[in-house]
Amino acid sequence: MDNKWVVYLIIGFVLFFVLTNPGAAGLEGRSFFGWLGDLVESLGVFFEGLFSGEGDTTTTTTGG
Repeated sequence: MDNKWVVYLIIGFVLFFVLTNPGAAGLEGRSFFGWLGDLVESLGVFFEGLFSGEGDTTTTTTGG
């Protein structure tokens, strides 16, 4: 099954979004990549707790 058209559709949508309203696209992009950074940080904390072998369970919260 060849789904190359999905990639082209996503790229076309991103280009359309950026070209029609660059200011809003910048804010949305910053928000999205900030969310990805928080996700990676949370996954790091999760895996550290999962594989550390310590009995101490601590929770951390990120500002947002």
